[in-house]
Amino acid sequence: MSNILSMGKIIGFIVLALFVFSCGKGIAPDETYLSKRIMVFGVGIYATESVADDKIIRAANVMAQYLDSDENGTVDDAKVLSKLIENKACILITPNEDSPVFPANIPCKYYQDLYETEIKVNGSSVSEGFDATLEEVLHLISHHGYAYAYPEIFGMVSYGENSGSAMTNAMDTARGGFTNSIPDSYPSGAWYTYTDESCNYVCQASEYFYWALTTKLGLQEYSGRADEFAEEWRVTSSSDFASTDTEMNAILSKSGAYSGLSYDIPDASPDTSYTPTNFTVEAVGRP
Repeated sequence: MSNILSMGKIIGFIVLALFVFSCGKGIAPDETYLSKRIMVFGVGIYATESVADDKIIRAANVMAQYLDSDENGTVDDAKVLSKLIENKACILITPNEDSPVFPANIPCKYYQDLYETEIKVNGSSVSEGFDATLEEVLHLISHHGYAYAYPEIFGMVSYGENSGSAMTNAMDTARGGFTNSIPDSYPSGAWYTYTDESCNYVCQASEYFYWALTTKLGLQEYSGRADEFAEEWRVTSSSDFASTDTEMNAILSKSGAYSGLSYDIPDASPDTSYTPTNFTVEAVGRP
């Protein structure tokens, strides 16, 4: 998840640091330096030198449309944006999961990894597969934006059955009951059945927000996609989501008990362009 580094990356950072300082140089090798960026409403998307500009622009377009769903040039929920900026949250794009980043060059406190190899500039398709930009950018926004702006609705911590936020209580229902860990097996009636042992409760909540919203927006609906996530998420369409996960659907639709509340949720699927702005990549100078 966002700012939890794998042991491999930690080792890579140590090796990189030893290399830099043993050579008597106070700069990072080019391939590890975050030398490109796009700022979206003050939230940074940073990339290393070899990452193609169109991949960075794709991430910017997706972020802009999640934050400004009606594309009128103004963020839909200023409180969410404020928390993203306050938390110094950003996206880091590297060529792949094995690509190191010079630690001192990371310009944010919390970040979400996104790999060039998993970005589809034309969006998800049968031929190219799912565009992970839709997932990773949303993780950043939900985890460091919505969860902080509206903890009673989108908070990602729970202390027991019906003791969390509205979203985690809905997630507990989707998982077949509250459990703070990954169960050996999920109840037969559960529809959110994530089994990654490395994903704690907060991680589960972040993944749940992603599955719920992208399903509601129809972003998971193309031929063959349902088979790819069947072991994790058993809701295959927006209509299926509305009838199966009624509580989370009410939260995201602001209906029922959530009608009239002040938060705003994206209600349109991000496409390949953001109408108010043609994003361009800018260079990040070395200190």
